[in-house]
Amino acid sequence: MNMNLSRLSEPFDTIHKGKLAKKIYTLHEYNKFTAELMKLSMSYNTKIVRHKKKPTEYFVILLENYGG
Repeated sequence: MNMNLSRLSEPFDTIHKGKLAKKIYTLHEYNKFTAELMKLSMSYNTKIVRHKKKPTEYFVILLENYGG
């Protein structure tokens, strides 16, 4: 496992299309988490899912394969 992955304050907690991901519900938390990934030089992608009656979901998807 990559050392940077263990240095995150909050772990990736879900799988999205076969890749490690973190589901986030607020833009503030999204910005905080992605800033941490940038500091650790980790590659990620974002999928935004908007709902009419539920909060918007931000999936931060880890692009590197860490064997998770």
